[in-house]
Amino acid sequence: MKKQKLLKYAKTEENELEILFSSLRACIEVVPMDSFHDCKEKGVAYFPDPKDAPFFALALKIDGKIWSNEPRLKKQNFIKVCSTPDLIQWLESEQK
Repeated sequence: MKKQKLLKYAKTEENELEILFSSLRACIEVVPMDSFHDCKEKGVAYFPDPKDAPFFALALKIDGKIWSNEPRLKKQNFIKVCSTPDLIQWLESEQK
């Protein structure tokens, strides 16, 4: 995704986005899809959009959260969805 598109969707300034990405790089782990395949059906059941189901399945498997500004993802009660402002606030509090 291009930076300008990310800035538009994140509704944030470029310097805030850079801080966010540098902080995230330190704590991101790549997880192979086959390691959470057993949660795929639940992911689809909780949010039936096929493009979002893998993210829900992984969040279910690891008891994690999803970072998204998409309002419809917050209309469910199975997975915690954090917006960009939520994430920035959390990261800023972690740096103190």
